[in-house]
Amino acid sequence: MLDLPIPLTMSKARYCYAMTLKRNGVPREHTSDTLGHSDPRITSHYLDSLDVDEAFEINNMLVKRRTNRKVN
Repeated sequence: MLDLPIPLTMSKARYCYAMTLKRNGVPREHTSDTLGHSDPRITSHYLDSLDVDEAFEINNMLVKRRTNRKVN
């Protein structure tokens, strides 16, 4: 259990992962492969429909949570 202040669903986790890849310049073809999409259009739709602010908020919480666990 991560004990996050927000509910983390598999969908949100995938969104955050995809957004992290996108922000780091990973080509859509590679993102498509890692997400298991059979059609690149699915990945394009997925990446274009992401809520960037929500993805970064979740990513920041995960990073802070992970950092706190290493320190403790």
